[in-house]
Formats: sequence, C-alpha cells, structure tokens
Amino acid sequence: MDRVLEADEAHVVSEHTVREGPLAARGALWEGALVEGLAQTAAVFDALARAARGAPPPRRGLLVGVRGFQVLARPAVGERVRYEVRLVRRMEPLVLVDGRALRAGSGELLAEGRFKFYVEEA
Repeated sequence: MDRVLEADEAHVVSEHTVREGPLAARGALWEGALVEGLAQTAAVFDALARAARGAPPPRRGLLVGVRGFQVLARPAVGERVRYEVRLVRRMEPLVLVDGRALRAGSGELLAEGRFKFYVEEA
C-alpha cells in the first residue's frame, strides 16, 4: 500500500501502484497480493479505529478467515489499485470486514470478499 486516501470509523480506502517484482508475475499482480493489499488496508483501518477510541495498538493481528473471495481481473504493472475496506462487525477479538480491490481511475472491480481478523490485545 502506498497511501491512505480516506478513513473514518466505518471504512478506509488506500491505493497502491503495481510494480515489477516477485508479486507481479507475467506483468500482472499475483492474486494473493490482492488479498495482502486488502489485509494491510484492514490493519490500517483497525489501527485508526483503536486510536480514535484511545485504545492501545494491538500486539498482532492475524487473517483467520476469507469468505466469498473472487478475483475478476489482475492489474498490470504500472496500474494503480484502490483498496476499500468497510467494517461489517467488531466482535473483540475478531473484526469482520468487506473488502474490494478496484482499478483506480475506471473503478473496475478486480477482487472482493469478506475477511475475518483476530486482533490480539497488547
């Protein structure tokens, strides 16, 4: 993730430019990297939500579940990906979010799914 574009208590949006490297196989971003981008965006969301309510940062967070994840397209090297994560439910120590990866500019849906994270308190 290169930068956070917007954030509040219910969602966060980040952006990433796909670069040459081990995660860009055959000129396009590997599907697993889309999961990682969404997980990193969710981690930013959780950190900002904790700071807003005065809670300490977590010791660690783990992706423990993915449901309905589908990849519709892979962005090419040089393209920007917009990651959007929206809170579904917080059931401490679990956080459930919906995530979407979009092609920045066109808004074309690249991938989407529901993610469950375990967040260990400090």
